[in-house]
Amino acid sequence: KRQGNNSTNIPVRVYNNTGTGGSPGSTALATQNVSLGTIKNNVTAQAPTIVTFTTPVTVTTPFYVAVGLPTAAGDTVALYMTETSTNYAWEQWNTNAWYPFSSTDTWNMNALLAIWPIMCPTGTYINELNNTPVTIYPNPAYDGISVVFPYPADTKVDITITDIYGRVCLNKIIHTEYGDAQYLDLSNLSNGIYVIKGESKYGKFIERISIIK
Repeated sequence: KRQGNNSTNIPVRVYNNTGTGGSPGSTALATQNVSLGTIKNNVTAQAPTIVTFTTPVTVTTPFYVAVGLPTAAGDTVALYMTETSTNYAWEQWNTNAWYPFSSTDTWNMNALLAIWPIMCPTGTYINELNNTPVTIYPNPAYDGISVVFPYPADTKVDITITDIYGRVCLNKIIHTEYGDAQYLDLSNLSNGIYVIKGESKYGKFIERISIIK
């Protein structure tokens, strides 16, 4: 539902797992705000909301990413949720205590929320090649896309394509040919918004692509 004041800030927070029973800790490691207007625009475009922390967050233990739901009248935000065999979701009450979704005091179900962190390992090698963008066309696509990488020939690139729910639709390793397009067959994908991520020794990229048939 697209409702609320566009200027309302929705906090996205990172917590470690140092709370009781492995729950989120009492203090957030970092907070990054995203406006409700930005989220509404993404919903209209059937695109995920990608939140980039101004200062990268360093984590050394398992961690959680949380979204603060608005409390002002008229402001509404919802997260996709799926039932799983193991619970991964927690909610924080106004007492600041955390409760798992599996608790009979909350949802009484094992759940997974639609939040997917994008990680960059410490010491990842980045050089000037990252200033040259990866080219993806056509976008929107019909049954496939071509990708041109600014990397030397025979660079190994790990490609992953996910849908807006984070489900992996394609994962493959390709070896580039400098300046030449690499074709990815997406004919098995349905209409919608997808995220393509790539990783090589020169760094990472992430882009949104659309499939329209």
